[in-house]
Amino acid sequence: MTRKAFTTLLAAFSILLCAFSVSPLPGTQAKPTITIQITSVVGSGGDGTFKMEVILSKEIMALLKGLPNFPETNVCSEFNGSLQGMSGWTKTEQDGGLTCTASTPFTDLDGLRSITKQAVPNGSFDRLEIAGGHFYYDLAANIGSSFTWDANMPYGVDAWWIVEVPGNVVSTNADVKSGRTLKWNLMTMSGSTHIRAESTLSSTALEIDSTLAVIGTLCLLACCCIILLAAGGLVFFLIRRKNGAPGKTPAATRAGNPNS
Repeated sequence: MTRKAFTTLLAAFSILLCAFSVSPLPGTQAKPTITIQITSVVGSGGDGTFKMEVILSKEIMALLKGLPNFPETNVCSEFNGSLQGMSGWTKTEQDGGLTCTASTPFTDLDGLRSITKQAVPNGSFDRLEIAGGHFYYDLAANIGSSFTWDANMPYGVDAWWIVEVPGNVVSTNADVKSGRTLKWNLMTMSGSTHIRAESTLSSTALEIDSTLAVIGTLCLLACCCIILLAAGGLVFFLIRRKNGAPGKTPAATRAGNPNS
């Protein structure tokens, strides 16, 4: 089966569960959950990394590990081919759960546009550019009901579209915002939803420039004070030298005074 869109990750996982005849856990235990995260990390030059993560909760892993012949060592390979160029998945185990990760770099926004098109074949960018010191991201996702999931299913699914923008966020319709990281919940997204974000570039540089401006101003004021003090001291010295040392009478005055 050819899987060219990230929506097939759900299908791949469903097949994996069905293949091993996994049954639901008792109601007293936490519901097994799979989390899918598709992340674009964009730099100020338009370059960056496109990353996909499939996170299997410890409940799912506990369930799968109890099955005979479960391919625990290469479970992440089940997701190979989900996107062109997104092979070679790596796995990270933590607290009983498993995270499968694959990423690919892009050198400019055209590269990001191409990778995103593979992930969302029906999607299109209304705007993706860096202009006037701002980054603009407007994706018409058009995913329809790709991530519809029956709440009565014994396995839960979370799916997030994530964009890490360069600079400070100016505006966005993200469901979750944390600094420069924006997240949209694909499970609640309708077919007409736009994924929008705008940010300013080089916020760090601007902050540094502001700090340097303050330091520069203080240094300039200090230099002015030093110059004024030096000039005042020089004027005072010249005046004293012109009038002679205090308490002394000029020699010509003493010679013309018979009483001296």
